[in-house]
Amino acid sequence: MDKRLQQLLSQMDMEDAKIITSLLNKLSDSSLDDVTLEEAEKRLEETRAKIKQIEAKALRKLKERELNPACNFCSSKPSEVKHMLKSDSNLYICNNCIEACYEQLQKLQHT
Repeated sequence: MDKRLQQLLSQMDMEDAKIITSLLNKLSDSSLDDVTLEEAEKRLEETRAKIKQIEAKALRKLKERELNPACNFCSSKPSEVKHMLKSDSNLYICNNCIEACYEQLQKLQHT
């Protein structure tokens, strides 16, 4: 399986990742040659419907995350910390995590 696909699946809900993996396996299964056109159409429609559901769920989560960002490292909400920074790549980091990283860097420099 492609690394990017594995990374994407690892970030999804376990249930959705299983469904997508199962769908990919069905699509790549050579036994599809043995099904009738009607069966293939039914499978494809079920697949499309499930993918649309997963896509809608993912879009809702992205929108929610955009409206209520959390630190990518400790999951703190902006209301729980003094400052929340957003990087150019849309990663959020709170002041607590920045301070913890800074402390770790200081320790490494002194060893």
